[in-house]
Amino acid sequence: MKESDMYTHVSHVLLEIVKCDNVYAEVSNFDVVAVKNNISLIVEMKKQLNFKVIEQAITAKHCADYIFIAVPKPKQYHSKIALNLLKQEGIGLIYTTDERKEYDSRTNGSTIQFWGKRVRRKTYDIQKQINHEFHSRTVGGVKSGEGITEYSEMIDAIKLFLKRKDWVTVDQILENIQTYYSNPKSSLMQTLKSEWNSDWLEWKVENRKTHFRLRIAA
Repeated sequence: MKESDMYTHVSHVLLEIVKCDNVYAEVSNFDVVAVKNNISLIVEMKKQLNFKVIEQAITAKHCADYIFIAVPKPKQYHSKIALNLLKQEGIGLIYTTDERKEYDSRTNGSTIQFWGKRVRRKTYDIQKQINHEFHSRTVGGVKSGEGITEYSEMIDAIKLFLKRKDWVTVDQILENIQTYYSNPKSSLMQTLKSEWNSDWLEWKVENRKTHFRLRIAA
């Protein structure tokens, strides 16, 4: 089972069993983030329960109220050392599976193996990183470059806008396109001038202002 396939099962567990209000994918560096009232949950997904994912989960403890690891249900059992470490660190465990069960057809047998402990000292709230419109449409666990990102959506929107225009300034672009940059004008200017965008975009300086347009095919 791929991590991207696991995401469907994990999201259903969070919605159907935990009764979360919303589930989001790929928030900051975390695979899955869920929200229930004012409580936040982080789930790190992996195809195997190993110390790398345990370390990732421990690192996430300062960002949410509950931390889980989600892995495919083992054919036999997981190491007691690994399971005891999870319980010691207060990290929950979700098992995903494709086993069909009539009473929970949406979760397909996936369930919470055990809960962790609620984090009492958060130094940062992951909810601040949630973009509801974007993160609710993404899929967790996809490989880099295969899924949509805020950057790719922004670039696609700029390309669509420029198709209907000739030379435009960055201010004109920002009047029509929303970016995720904290400093939109300077950051977008730098992005559009970057070499990796030169195959589809050209720019010039006129009257001390930089103008952009889609590159005309030869």
